[in-house]
Amino acid sequence: MKKNVLALSIAAMIGGLGATAAMADPVTSKMAADHAAFKAKLDAAVVYEKRDEPSIKSVSDALDKIATAFDEYKKTNDARIEAVKSGASTEALDAKLAKIDAHIEGLGEVKTKLEKMETKLARPGAGEGGRQDGESKEAVEYRHAFLDWMRAPGDHERQQKAATAAKQLEAKNRDGRETRATQTVTSTGSAGGFALPEIIERQIARLSVDISPIRQIATVRTVGSPDYKELFDVNGATFEWLGETDTRAQTNTPDLAEVAPTFGMASAKPQASEESLDDLFFDVESWLTMSAAEAIAQGEGVAFISGNGTKKPTGFLAGPTPVTTADSSRAFGTLQYIASGQAAALPTSADLFYDLVYGLRARYRNNAQWVTSKLVL
Repeated sequence: MKKNVLALSIAAMIGGLGATAAMADPVTSKMAADHAAFKAKLDAAVVYEKRDEPSIKSVSDALDKIATAFDEYKKTNDARIEAVKSGASTEALDAKLAKIDAHIEGLGEVKTKLEKMETKLARPGAGEGGRQDGESKEAVEYRHAFLDWMRAPGDHERQQKAATAAKQLEAKNRDGRETRATQTVTSTGSAGGFALPEIIERQIARLSVDISPIRQIATVRTVGSPDYKELFDVNGATFEWLGETDTRAQTNTPDLAEVAPTFGMASAKPQASEESLDDLFFDVESWLTMSAAEAIAQGEGVAFISGNGTKKPTGFLAGPTPVTTADSSRAFGTLQYIASGQAAALPTSADLFYDLVYGLRARYRNNAQWVTSKLVL
């Protein structure tokens, strides 16, 4: 629209000058006539309207309208059915249903809007787009500067821009008392290293949970110190049945065992070729997120089972040697196993699997899950 308005203004100015010149010089009359014809064509030209990209809110509002229309349609249709049963006239209800049908059909633009949004989100490099949930303006600028620097790690100018954006984000967090500690560092150059943008770090953590089967089974605790400890009731308290006047004796006191998990830092260093990073259609953010998440999830799974506790978790198989004795005679922290009786292959009878299931206490059995190597299958 702005371009069309500007063109009309210029045309009006030229037309005015042409008319003035025509009075002094007859030669310009042909130019004035040509311009008048041009202006007429310009006025009749198609004017293009500028439309904004569909927003999530506009689509959400349209979906709400459809839901409301469907509810109204259902109520009206139910009323029509009752009218038919009673032999009453349905003319007014039929007209209302037709009107609602037309209204719902008119809301078909929602489908088009959704298709546009899906196309936009599927576009190469869309992962490096605008602000995401929970990101401040400074966080967005830092993320963009960080990803831009990743495309050319040797570019000093890009490195400086990332460093400047990092300082601005740090100042914003400090002024807003939104302090946050992170140990994830991607570079240890002269600028002191750059912390991974928080939104990317959260994506990596979320993907790690989705990828790792162990994460989905284990209990996850968020702690603020490596000194975290947890107490477990080993034997449990006992009780007795008494009459109203019976003497109450002291019951057994539960024994507690302390468990102190070991901690470590999971570090991933994804590698990409310079050709990939130079490609504008290469989504650096998605590549970094997925590569790091897969590596961390795989490492966590191994550590959860067999980790030795040195700068990493202590796996449940790294404790005392498992035994076959029952709970009453087995020390806390020692696993029990049921021998198959065959070292080379699984037994042909399924009895041992039943023994394994029902060997668990009832309170553990409901949440128990089978975990095995794919080679067993």
